[in-house]
Amino acid sequence: MALQLTLIDTCEKLTGLETEWDLLAGENPFLGFDWVQTWWRHYQTPRVRLFTLAVRDEASQLVGLAPLKVRQTATRGRVVRFIGSNEVCGDRLTILAKPEHRVNVLQTIARWLAADARDAWDLLELTGVEQSNLGIAEFTAMLADLGHQTHIRPDLHCWKISLPKTWEGYLKMLSKPRRNRSRRMLKNTIDAGKARCFVASAADFEHGFKILVDLHQKRRNELGEPGCFTSERYHAFHQEFAKRMLARGRLRLSWVEFNNRPAAVEYNLLGDKTIFSYQSGFDPAFANQHPGWLKLVETLRWATGEGYGHFDLLRGDEPYKESFGGEPSPLMQVRIVGQHSSARLRHAAWRTQTTLKRWARQGLRIANALQRPSEPATSKVHDDEATADA
Repeated sequence: MALQLTLIDTCEKLTGLETEWDLLAGENPFLGFDWVQTWWRHYQTPRVRLFTLAVRDEASQLVGLAPLKVRQTATRGRVVRFIGSNEVCGDRLTILAKPEHRVNVLQTIARWLAADARDAWDLLELTGVEQSNLGIAEFTAMLADLGHQTHIRPDLHCWKISLPKTWEGYLKMLSKPRRNRSRRMLKNTIDAGKARCFVASAADFEHGFKILVDLHQKRRNELGEPGCFTSERYHAFHQEFAKRMLARGRLRLSWVEFNNRPAAVEYNLLGDKTIFSYQSGFDPAFANQHPGWLKLVETLRWATGEGYGHFDLLRGDEPYKESFGGEPSPLMQVRIVGQHSSARLRHAAWRTQTTLKRWARQGLRIANALQRPSEPATSKVHDDEATADA
């Protein structure tokens, strides 16, 4: 079957694609039209342009999409990446395709990049990709067969909780101390009326978003970090994107208050069967009440009651994710090198630098081990006080 590929390199060319796009994207908000269009509105610069590829069949039906951008850099040339893989950090990213057209879509895109677009890029750098992603593995192999150098290395993990049909069923998944603690926290706070949970509506969205920014920044600043919302573009992007998702019924921006003071907040995106836990924060002044833990279990209880099948904790290997029942899915970083000699030279230099850094880290670990006195082996003890606040 002959497929037709079109390059979408201006915002105007996105017009009219929303419905077809979202049918391909499914429930992952980081692949949806709203995410892409909002990102472009806030992150476009003179050095960044759209490089999105739309693939249609003989009946002009959209059967594939590669939501990409290209950035001109001084040291790495023209780098192509998934839209939203910068500081807004989308997860589980991929090339979209209808299942029955997947191989043909990937071949069409790979051949176009290797031939027609050969002079338009120097490096294809894909992050936020799961190692289990068959499509990206096939796509990488296709470009390797077409003469491109490729490099794959492991990254962090995404974590996802598979939710049973009932709240009690979920609690049984947890260790006994964590199960009992979670049950008591809800009983003694929200259920007893000593804490109140609020969910933002269109009428109070701005109030809820201000709470999100405030509590996230307070927590990160306490840890000596600047916090995500220090970036004006990040702030503006999420303020618009969250509002768009709320209008679609795809947002749950919620917070817990003690004595009319916000203590913890969560910014969650809603799919058909999955909740995506994107951002959170809490007020360190309430640390003794473990508001982050309380807010998480409140959300999980709500999610089971609403019939959601998964709670996606997304990227990052924080210990609390496993303790709340999360299962890891390893991510990978994929580099595909353009065929120009300059691109190959840059890649060779990158590999040398990466190898030297790895050797330096290994040497440092060995030196530190030699300096430490021998210690008896100890078993790892479950910490009942570990919380989602950490």
